Amino acid sequence: MGRSARVAALTILLAAATTGWAQTTTGRMIGTAVDEAGAPLPGVNVTIASAALIGGAQSRVTDGGGEFAFLLLAPGDYTVRAELSGFVTQERAEVKVPLGGAAAITIAMPTGTFSGEIEVLDDTPVVDPTQVSTGQVFERSYMQDSAIGSTNRDYLTVVNQAAGVVGGLWEVPQYRVFGSTIGENAFVIDGMDTTDPLMGTATVTMNFDAVDEIQLLAGGFEAEHGRATGGIINSSGRPSAVRSCATGSGSSPPPCGSMTSSRQSPHRRRASTKA
Repeated sequence: MGRSARVAALTILLAAATTGWAQTTTGRMIGTAVDEAGAPLPGVNVTIASAALIGGAQSRVTDGGGEFAFLLLAPGDYTVRAELSGFVTQERAEVKVPLGGAAAITIAMPTGTFSGEIEVLDDTPVVDPTQVSTGQVFERSYMQDSAIGSTNRDYLTVVNQAAGVVGGLWEVPQYRVFGSTIGENAFVIDGMDTTDPLMGTATVTMNFDAVDEIQLLAGGFEAEHGRATGGIINSSGRPSAVRSCATGSGSSPPPCGSMTSSRQSPHRRRASTKA
């Protein structure tokens, strides 16, 4: 095989490896509409709305089994409205769509001629029946109110508070997830793989103000994630923080002023010392 052929083959392999990496930056909402007796209701018009939803409200019609699904949703709180002629309109508030997961809800619609609407203000539990992986999602409220004492308010230090995770206090925090080494993890920010390609360690640091949610996948995750036998740390940035970094607007320095880190991993630091 000539040199040009080998170069072409290597290029194809690298392109395939790059496109093969899949990491989610969205969530889903699935649900079922039923009547008072628990029987599925087809033809229900379900509308969702949220400040996080780009392009405005979205609508779906339940199928023959009374089921509906909204895919590729930005993580955040949603309002769900269900309407069907002959049934009382229902509304659910603050339905949380998690990063990389699914919010599953059941909407019970009583019959009647009531012309108004009923708004349910109780918290809707978020249970994802489609998720087979183990892990945890850290929301912005947790980082702001509960992650007290985290070193330099670095988002990577939050992961150390999950079960089965043991972290080290290097300049850029690195982790061992359920007995794995620090080089067996994958770090993703807004769908971009930021893992050190040589050492398999974290290379980017951000403080809490630039992060909206952090998803830790500790085991049982699907093959689409790949390239990790330890854990996957998947983070979504706050759009407002990203805009502040891009424009430099505001009276104070942007929260992600040092999003990229030139600090070396512990392995590289030791290698440099030996050299």
